[in-house]
This record gives sequence, structure tokens and C-alpha cells, in this order.
Amino acid sequence: MAVNFGFLMIVSTVVGEAESGGRMATGCLFHMIGGTVLHGILMGLMVAFLLPILLGGSSAAPISGIIAQLWSIIKIGIIAVIAVIILSIMPIIGAFIADSPGIQAFLEGAIIFRLLSGYATEEILRVVNVQISVYPGFWASIGFLVIAGVLVRVIIFGVALLSVPLEGTALGELVPAVIVPVIGVLGGIVPLFMYGSYVRLSVMQLIGG
Repeated sequence: MAVNFGFLMIVSTVVGEAESGGRMATGCLFHMIGGTVLHGILMGLMVAFLLPILLGGSSAAPISGIIAQLWSIIKIGIIAVIAVIILSIMPIIGAFIADSPGIQAFLEGAIIFRLLSGYATEEILRVVNVQISVYPGFWASIGFLVIAGVLVRVIIFGVALLSVPLEGTALGELVPAVIVPVIGVLGGIVPLFMYGSYVRLSVMQLIGG
């Protein structure tokens, strides 16, 4: 939330107090592109940090390891952002994705998770000499998307109700601009952890078998 607020402050600085069309357009473009890329990079860092836990480990990735792989993580985050943007402009499913920050967060996280965990899962499959996918199939993935969409709407509706008494105050103006988008993303983080749990259980089943 602090990062999101800080980025909005940067955008407001770029736009400035003068409401010229050029500066307003620059600020909107900067927020749209920069904010989206920043979100993808932060999602990549979060997934990379939690990857060992998501795969069944007892601790998160060491900071030194994150730093060593920082450029790769940044590239993967940007790839995930581009993939979600492409999905968002596709017919039928595009509007469903574009209207839900939680679904976007889940898709970005799932793409990043698969790209980061690919080598580890391939090694596990090679060791146990099994050629199957440990990742959720099509319908399971659709289920996670539905969960993300429902959670986002429930969270945003709840925050909207709680913010009614704050109407007309500075905090009330801050809620829709900063707090709601950030909390809405949490609706995608929960199914992402469920997605990781699915993979972890699949891996554990293979090892146990």
C-alpha cells in the first residue's frame, strides 16, 4: 500500500498543479505504464521470495538469492504483465480480466510462479522418473480465477460499506484512490497461494509415491 501511495505521489509531482492537457496526459500515461510494470516487478519479487514455501519448504528464499537473480525476476515480472495485458484485450475473457484487479494479480502471480518453479519441478519429475504435470489443469485454473473474482468483489464491497461514514473527509477520498485498488489485489493473492498449494501437494504426492 505504501508503494502504491508513493507511486501516486510521484505521478502527482509529474503532473503538477497546472492542469494543462499535456501534463495531465503525461501523468496518466506514466501511471498506466509505470504502475503496471511496477506491480509486475513487485509481484515477481514476492513470488520469488515465497517460492520455497509455496513448494513445500520451511523458509522463504534468502535475500542474497533474490538479489543474485534480481534481473531475471524483473524480466519474468514484465513478461507476466505483458501476458496479462494481451489476455485483457482478447474477446470475451478480456473484459472479465480487465475489470478485476484481483484476477490480474492472480494471473500475473501464476505466470511468475510457473516460470520460476519450472526448473525445480522438472528436476523433481526427472528424479522420480514421471512425466506428468504438477500444475492445475484448465478447469482447476478456471476455478481459481472465479475465486479471485468473487473475493475481489466481496472485499471491495466490504471496504465501500466501511468507507460510507468517511464520505466528505480526506480519508474518504483516499479510500477509492489508494486503498480499494490495493485491497482488491489481495483477492488475487489468496487463490495464488491456493494455486501454489495445489502444486506443492502434487509434488509431495509424487515424492511420497
